[in-house]
Amino acid sequence: MSTTLSRLGKPEEIAN
Repeated sequence: MSTTLSRLGKPEEIAN
């Protein structure tokens, strides 16, 4: 899940 945050650099993992 942290991978999404690292790739986008934004808290997108929470939105997903």
